[in-house]
Amino acid sequence: MMKIVKRVKKGKFSKLSRIEKDSWIDLENPTQEEIKEVMENLKIPVNFMRASLDPEEVPRVEKENNTVLLILRLPKIIKSENGEEIETITLGIIIKDNYFVTIHREEIPFFKEFLERKVKRFYTDKRTRLLLQIIFKTIQYFIQVSKKLQIATEEAERELFYSIEAEDIIKIWRIRQSIVYLHDAVIGNGKVLEAILKGRAVKLYKTDQEIIEDLIIENNQLTRIISLMTELMASTMDAYASLINNNLNVVMKRLSSLAIILSIPATVSSIYGMNIKLPLQSNPNAFWILMISSFVLSFSILIFFRKIKWV
Repeated sequence: MMKIVKRVKKGKFSKLSRIEKDSWIDLENPTQEEIKEVMENLKIPVNFMRASLDPEEVPRVEKENNTVLLILRLPKIIKSENGEEIETITLGIIIKDNYFVTIHREEIPFFKEFLERKVKRFYTDKRTRLLLQIIFKTIQYFIQVSKKLQIATEEAERELFYSIEAEDIIKIWRIRQSIVYLHDAVIGNGKVLEAILKGRAVKLYKTDQEIIEDLIIENNQLTRIISLMTELMASTMDAYASLINNNLNVVMKRLSSLAIILSIPATVSSIYGMNIKLPLQSNPNAFWILMISSFVLSFSILIFFRKIKWV
């Protein structure tokens, strides 16, 4: 689907049916016809279009002649039976002459804010500012998703320490995987910001440089937050493994204690099952004497084990 919008300073916001100068062309999961139309009108290299639609493309900046390609990674929330999972998707931004093009296979949630005129000072003829606004919204979206992931992590941790079900362990593993995806994407986007600051992508003005420096600071803070979440998740898994080992040790102690206690009457009965002369074999109360003696010995050992906290 192709959307074309145009809003110049002191001008009206309009949705166009054809490509014009100073417009923003947004391609969401485009058809071959739409791709061909944009390529023919704007003379965009075919490898730029392919890279923008590649779901595994890494964040980077590339320039060919007077055409600039910027690849960003954005989070995507996927709802499943086991809750929400997070992956990252590719967003390609192509800037050429008087045109601004965005290409992506998946829906970008915050693009609606631009199209519904909720973003202040949004002009399609100011391409550097529009680029920085999109990057700013990207960082905000990362922060929003990270907070959701943080809440999900805390809930999963609480459930994990009161359960040993495989589903809870898988849930933690999926959250950890989502954190890794976010971490890689944020670091890659940070490299794109640094490339923009060095002037390798678009022409910068003094105010633009200050904005980019602020964006880099925000992105670095986001990187630290996600890194901290990674460390906390690793600590949680280590603590859970220690808890499992401790519980296993407790169970093994109790089983060992029970085996020792039960071995006393079993030993006595096996001895008195032998076909040889034994003490008390002529005593009519031999059975009760042996039973009481076995019980007293077993009970004494039980008390001893309780004192040393084995049971």
